[in-house]
Amino acid sequence: MSVTSSMAEDLVYQLPTGTMPSYDSYGRGGGIAKVNDSYSRSTETPTGGCSGDYPKHINARCYRQDICSKRKKDSYSFDGTSRCNRNKAVSQGTPSSYVTPSKGESLSCPSGYGLNGLLCYGGCKPGYSINGLSCSNDRNGQCKSNREVSGGLCYVKCREGYHGDGVTCYANNKNLCTGGKVLRDGLCYKECRSGYDRFGATCTNTAALNQYTKDAAAGFSLVAAEPSVKISKCASTSSATSIGYCEQATLNVQACGSMFGNSSCFGPGNLVLKVAGSTGLTTYLSAESGEASATVEANQTLTIGFFGAKPITVGVQCQFTKGGATSFSHTFGASMGTPPIPSLAASDALKKIKSQKSSSSSAKASPAPKVDSKLMQILKSVPVPCGIIMPNPKLFSGVPSISLYDVGTTLTLSAENWNIDRGFASVEIVISAGVVATVGGDTVEVTGLGRTFKTKVPGFGFQKDLTKLISKPMGISY
Repeated sequence: MSVTSSMAEDLVYQLPTGTMPSYDSYGRGGGIAKVNDSYSRSTETPTGGCSGDYPKHINARCYRQDICSKRKKDSYSFDGTSRCNRNKAVSQGTPSSYVTPSKGESLSCPSGYGLNGLLCYGGCKPGYSINGLSCSNDRNGQCKSNREVSGGLCYVKCREGYHGDGVTCYANNKNLCTGGKVLRDGLCYKECRSGYDRFGATCTNTAALNQYTKDAAAGFSLVAAEPSVKISKCASTSSATSIGYCEQATLNVQACGSMFGNSSCFGPGNLVLKVAGSTGLTTYLSAESGEASATVEANQTLTIGFFGAKPITVGVQCQFTKGGATSFSHTFGASMGTPPIPSLAASDALKKIKSQKSSSSSAKASPAPKVDSKLMQILKSVPVPCGIIMPNPKLFSGVPSISLYDVGTTLTLSAENWNIDRGFASVEIVISAGVVATVGGDTVEVTGLGRTFKTKVPGFGFQKDLTKLISKPMGISY
């Protein structure tokens, strides 16, 4: 950004070109490095051990004398790392495994050494003191007695009546500039007017400029860049038993604002979200009561393109049953927690029902099979109806880290508008998405009026909900 204002003449003005001063000086030779009187402290490897209630030492940890205890007469065996596993099923109500009680080993150092991190460090010789991982004395980092420091190096001291600046000694109290000028940055300039500060050859009314920029920044605000979202269809495949779907949304995660007549946008750019999959409906009857029920399957892949990085693809498999949990939501981002794991029993139950339906089908119709009520209850009682399949646990570690934003995308799946009546079952599978981001909040440099200053960009919360990105109704006779 650059600053322009009708107040420019009041805020800043240029000094006439500086003139060369008249020097009374002499050279004093090159500088040498400061004294380096230090050495690294000696190190030893600490020894580990166990004692007290945890005497057994295994793989740098301490365990009890009896690593695995009996629980209700059931015996357990140690897996060698962290758990005790039950040898065989004897009593009901006892766990199949539990975390083995343990604690870290105690580390000790030889006499005269102290523990620092994972190493033992020795002391220092007489006349030296500890300085982190080194030993040094008072001479370390100083110049020799006949030298003085200038620009980080040690130079021979100047003669009496002179002062040093690098390789040159200049006479004291000698007016190197004439005509009322003063020496600044090696040239002779006139002094700035009262109330102005000099920056190079520029005189600036600093107090007035700071207030001007503060007032301008106070009115600076951000708005979402347009267009903020674009939705398009992509290729999908349907069959006699399933309905395919595919939608792609491109979101512009940027915010724009104007300061001093110039517009700027902040944010990482476009986030591309693609959802593709298929869904099918399975009906069945209770063998005991004749009650009809249904389960809808939705298997899809979610592809996320984080602002030009390599697209990330994960799988999401769902089974929603009427009367059970019929919604699922998860947020994906650069910092992502472990996703919930669905019940394997529910998947096995549905496979068993579908195999019964396949074996009982005829050429004309495929009636709903009669199944055991226990299978129906398994499908209804599933606490987590969807599972996330990630081929690599560190899938999101390559997402670029940009200080101007935090971002995440949330995928929500649900089965809505259930209806099972008079031999016909119907349901609507709904997939929604949302993006939440924080843009701004950083300090940026603004240049103009002969100087550079800093101002803070206000934070802007970006939130876009794509309600019903995909909505697929389906029905089947039973």
